[in-house]
Amino acid sequence: MKELKIIIFGSWNTDGGVSRHTTPIAEWLMDHGYDIQVFTHYKECTLGYPLDVEDESFVHRSFTYSGKNIPHRTPFDSELLLKAVEEDGYNIFLAEDLGILPMEDLLEVFPRIKAKAKTLLLNHDNRPKPDDSPFWKFDWDAIINFLPDQNGFIEEHYPAEKVHCIEFPTYERSQSNSIIRCRELDLPVKKHIMLTFGEYNMIDSLPVICAMRKLDPSIYLLALVYDEERKAELEERVAEKKKEYPDIGYDEIRVENSSWQKRRDYVQAAKIVLFDKGERVLGTGAILSSTTYQVIGWGTPILARDNLFFSPFDNGELIKYKDDNELRDAVHLLIYDDETRKRILRNADEFAIQHSPERISRQLIRLFNEL
Repeated sequence: MKELKIIIFGSWNTDGGVSRHTTPIAEWLMDHGYDIQVFTHYKECTLGYPLDVEDESFVHRSFTYSGKNIPHRTPFDSELLLKAVEEDGYNIFLAEDLGILPMEDLLEVFPRIKAKAKTLLLNHDNRPKPDDSPFWKFDWDAIINFLPDQNGFIEEHYPAEKVHCIEFPTYERSQSNSIIRCRELDLPVKKHIMLTFGEYNMIDSLPVICAMRKLDPSIYLLALVYDEERKAELEERVAEKKKEYPDIGYDEIRVENSSWQKRRDYVQAAKIVLFDKGERVLGTGAILSSTTYQVIGWGTPILARDNLFFSPFDNGELIKYKDDNELRDAVHLLIYDDETRKRILRNADEFAIQHSPERISRQLIRLFNEL
């Protein structure tokens, strides 16, 4: 069997859904001896917020977001990519989320890539592009979806035998003592920490949770934001909301934008992770919460406002709520009801096992070898 040498062409070292898909797979493959090279956006034009980490030696920044023109940057510098394929023997080309890539420039060199490597698209689109889009002009050897609802519109343009469904991966499972994590992060050890972070609504749930905190001061509200500008914006929004609800507010808002490992540490310090897209956000198309896949195996229960983003989690892996009363009841259960908490964590851990980086990576390897 021919040795697999894999190019991943997509998003890397950002806090965004594409990078959350790529990272656990690439890390597992490299840990198991596979030769990986990642080609990704320049840091000033990424999808998702760029993490404050150093790029690894296998990472090459060579294009802009969707091939847009920005000062002092080539929309797509293909030289290193073509060298990897034509001279260095890389024989798998996996593109992630074609819409964020320089499609038209990539299309020009695609025949040279396809002459030397098997080409696969990992599709992140949740609804079809227009019929005249360059999206449909690529002759992929395989297209991979991670939700069955994506298959329909892809199969309108590609033969069904080329379309595959391989589920979204979680990150590696991890367990830790919350007291140890709190001490490492200089957080209060004797508090019930409720954590929120990322591109979520950090206001709508505050009146209910802050009313509960007034009755039980051991509840501690912690928000992580990407930078000082977003911290100031959140503080301003909280101040505005205080005019209606004087008792609301976070106990602490921290700027944190380093590695996914640091996010794991915060999750493991918390009693509850809260994901709220907002009261008016329902979601459309084939979508999921990639952040939930990232953290679900890290040993802290998740509480999420019910919408389409959380539809993959219908077997008790987390608690969903629709209104203030359900939110209040859910917080109470996750803090004070040990049996409920243990049941949610068992279900979450089983989900993480079924979607582990090893399991998903092995499915991809099987597909690579079949092509």
